[in-house]
Amino acid sequence: MDAGDLPGSVAEGGGGSVLQAMLRDYLVENEAVLFRDGAALSESLPIAGLPDPLTIGAVLGLTREKDIDVCAAHLACMASAFEDMPAISGTSDQVVDKVRQASLRLMMALSECYVRAVEAERRYVALRHEPVWPQDGLLSCVLAAARLGFGLSLKAGSRDPLNVVDANPPASEFNRPGETGYGLVHAEALVALRRLSSTDATPTPTPAAVGPIGDAYFNARRGLLQAKIRKMLGVDPVLRVEAENEYEKDDKRKALQDYLASFALPTFFRAGCDVEIPDWAERVLGELSEAFNAAFAASSNREQETKKTGEQYKDGVEGGTTLVFNAPVGNVSTGNNTKQAGGDMHNQGTGEQGNG
Repeated sequence: MDAGDLPGSVAEGGGGSVLQAMLRDYLVENEAVLFRDGAALSESLPIAGLPDPLTIGAVLGLTREKDIDVCAAHLACMASAFEDMPAISGTSDQVVDKVRQASLRLMMALSECYVRAVEAERRYVALRHEPVWPQDGLLSCVLAAARLGFGLSLKAGSRDPLNVVDANPPASEFNRPGETGYGLVHAEALVALRRLSSTDATPTPTPAAVGPIGDAYFNARRGLLQAKIRKMLGVDPVLRVEAENEYEKDDKRKALQDYLASFALPTFFRAGCDVEIPDWAERVLGELSEAFNAAFAASSNREQETKKTGEQYKDGVEGGTTLVFNAPVGNVSTGNNTKQAGGDMHNQGTGEQGNG
């Protein structure tokens, strides 16, 4: 079923999908800049068939397309739009920044629309604990976020979401929790959260191994770390676990995912390199990857990119964009406060902050 057919959808003036609602809210909040004064957004979208003057309804209509080829063409047009945008700088024009933010939201909604259209045609329904196929950090996170409803904090120039961290919690405890409960799962989760919450670009020493951690300690420590990460990135932390060894089993993946979900700690699984990807999915992933390369100006030198990101992280995250997929969606806040990952997009605020 297309999102536009759902009760209360964007088509009916309601929320629609989370990504559609985020796009709609941002367009409404910035209508004067994007649609009235010089029609800045219209000038940046090379999509054929849009009305002149451009309207919010017309933009939202793009995200309800059911024809697969049209969806693919829209995504390709957005890739070109990003390539033609001025480079991000510390003195970027506010209008350009708002156009970029709106375009990022539109690209995410178009990506969702495209994936859902293809999956609907193939009658493919993914389970929540089913491993995602891509090895690429951004692609794996985008598919998982659409499936589970968590947020992503993305920094321009980096394809690796800042709020997603790899973890390897033991699966053995789900058979025999014992007196300590899931103590070793707690310990691994805290290690991952500590790693994610660190803002120091210098690698930290490998911590000494710890034993099982009880419920009371875990709840207090976890809560503080999660709050720190939310304040720093404007979005919840997420654990990514490789679907290998015990986590090749459906029941173990589901058990871990369900357990950590009770702590507002989203967890998803990534399949191994030898996973067999359906032909139709390979094409979609390839096209998404090409479009994301243009949108996020992905560097071909990952080592240099990681180093640069680490250096920038010393003084806070700047020039980033947080794409939040969790519902329900309220007002969308934007700002260039470094504590909000600079120019971040999230749905925890009540209005626009800073310069957007």
